[in-house]
Amino acid sequence: MSRKHPFSVRHLVRYAMQGTALGLVVTALIMLFTSDRETFTQLRDFPLYYLPIMLAMVCVAWACAGTRLWLISRAMGYGFRYRDMLMMGLASEFGVSASPAGVGGAAVRMGYLHRAGVPMHSALTIFAADSVLDTVFFFLLSPVTIVIMVRDPSWWGIARGGLHIGPDTPILLASLCLATLLAIRFWTEIMRVIDRMVVRLPGSRRFRLPARWRHLQHMTRRTVHRAWTGTHFLVRSRRWVLLASLVLSGTQWVCRYGILPLILLAFHAARNPVPLLLLQGFFFALALVLVLPGGGGGIELLTTAVLRYFVPMSLVGVVVLLWRVFTYYLYLLVGGVVFAKSCYRHMPLTILEDHHDDLMEHMDRVHG
Repeated sequence: MSRKHPFSVRHLVRYAMQGTALGLVVTALIMLFTSDRETFTQLRDFPLYYLPIMLAMVCVAWACAGTRLWLISRAMGYGFRYRDMLMMGLASEFGVSASPAGVGGAAVRMGYLHRAGVPMHSALTIFAADSVLDTVFFFLLSPVTIVIMVRDPSWWGIARGGLHIGPDTPILLASLCLATLLAIRFWTEIMRVIDRMVVRLPGSRRFRLPARWRHLQHMTRRTVHRAWTGTHFLVRSRRWVLLASLVLSGTQWVCRYGILPLILLAFHAARNPVPLLLLQGFFFALALVLVLPGGGGGIELLTTAVLRYFVPMSLVGVVVLLWRVFTYYLYLLVGGVVFAKSCYRHMPLTILEDHHDDLMEHMDRVHG
């Protein structure tokens, strides 16, 4: 087993330090401008037994992430030890937290699977199935959140104030949707233009750029097609695995995103904080646009704009700090330790003949 690694440990550690520094600076500024004499008085009312509860929720979320990967990989015929899948889940969480726009999470997960001997198309299937289940859970959570917000008049003020949509927002969203539709419609023409540009680049013949570009396109199409075939196999033949993984996905995200509502309830929130389970997902997605590790402090600012409707301003900074400790810094710390110890460790792989043969027969049937 070569010790060469498909991703840079040094770069991830550097990004992690940058994300930690940016987040702490923004949190410190929030606490500086929101704290007053009443802050420490109100902190005395915080029930300390909530801390081990939140720590247990984080541990359950980690266990669910590893169990999902273990179930999906076994359903495709790749028998990893549960401990290895748990370590890979923690390491990928570190990759998400420590990299710009969270791209390191996919790189870490794909790298671990590929280095263990899983073909790239199967690794992509495992990653895609795991990601789609997260999307399905949040899609199912959306109607529940909307019903709670509509039936609770206290949320109407937040919609009018803290979540105010500017006059340019609809235009930007419409432009983005139009650009996406045009790109899909004229995808073939766009690729032809890129092909001509590659041929005309200086040194294209010397470095065989057109041939390399065609090979890259062929390999990409083949990998994506095989990944789609593997996903189709899971949907048709391993539905119970997907259902169990969906339940684990819901448990994982409720435990992770439930930290903030629990903190607010401990401080006697002024309104129902349950919709924050879904809103946190949007906040994290918006923070990824900043292309900075951990959102570069943007997630803290977005959350601060909403927290003022739940707790007094003197507690906003404290809530942000507690929330980020359990949902970001703890992931960086534990995930970083696991990543450092496991990134060069060999993960033994056992091929489960029955499951793997079923997958191969399905792929041969589709490709044939």
